[in-house]
Amino acid sequence: PQVSIKVTVWDGAGNLVFDTSDAYFMVDNSVPSLTNVTIDSDNAANDGANEIAKVGDTVTLNFTASEGIGTPTVTFMVGGANPANSVAVNGSGNTWGATLVLDNADTEGLVTFTIDFADLSGNAGTQVISVTDGTSVTFDKTAPTVVLTSPNGGETWSGTQNITWTTTDGPPGTATLE
Repeated sequence: PQVSIKVTVWDGAGNLVFDTSDAYFMVDNSVPSLTNVTIDSDNAANDGANEIAKVGDTVTLNFTASEGIGTPTVTFMVGGANPANSVAVNGSGNTWGATLVLDNADTEGLVTFTIDFADLSGNAGTQVISVTDGTSVTFDKTAPTVVLTSPNGGETWSGTQNITWTTTDGPPGTATLE
């Protein structure tokens, strides 16, 4: 709502002065909200909503506010623990982002976040802890192991041979050599 104000001032001697400009201002009681909250990893192997990140990858959180906000406070957790590196927040107005470079000291697991924010009038928005599009990033710093199951080694063979293996991090496989 628009509010009008007129200022009247008396000094110690009783002299009266008043402002005749009739200043107007707006009162903002609207609570801001966030939309289009997404999380992404720059890992080249990703192509979907449930992404994987490894040491050195950058996790990016993007979001849009319903109105202009001040610099938000963004925190990341990696595998339920505080990350080794600091978070960089960038943006202005109602378009913002935050990035985190993953480190070997980080704990493996889901990358989660919190966003605390307020509009330019100081109205705090409700803390945001989830994405709006179903995306996720999981930190994985453990290299897989591969166990060759066939052939066992030392064989001499000719013609077609199936080679099979199992892994600790990924699907088992079979390749045929001819």
